[in-house]
Amino acid sequence: MKDQHDAAISDYTEAIRLEPDDAVVFSNRGNAYYANDQYDAAINDYTEAIRLKPDDAFYYKNRGYAYYLNEQDDAAISDYTEAIRLEPDNGDFYGYRGQVYKQLGQKKQAIQDFEKALRMDTDLEWVEQELDEIR
Repeated sequence: MKDQHDAAISDYTEAIRLEPDDAVVFSNRGNAYYANDQYDAAINDYTEAIRLKPDDAFYYKNRGYAYYLNEQDDAAISDYTEAIRLEPDNGDFYGYRGQVYKQLGQKKQAIQDFEKALRMDTDLEWVEQELDEIR
């Protein structure tokens, strides 16, 4: 798989050379870096995608998850909070932020986010599992 991700990174790098103002290409290369466990590089590309298109909640969500996996919890919470501000009806975003609060041992905030996520979308089984684990 790593070879496929490396090839994708190479292709996206060429696409960025040709279209340096395309937020989607930066985000896609960030996804390839993320899949390669290269979180710093992924964060850099998601940051560039956000610079180019700051109103896209999913870029904040993607960068937030990379921050979370890179153990940069405050930055992850900040990005998930911005994603929620941009798309307040997306239950997943509350669930992801709840994961960070859980990791930090902030049980009350985690439960609040998990419960809100489930009120918005009852099909989020992963959030139900997170909530069961923390109770």
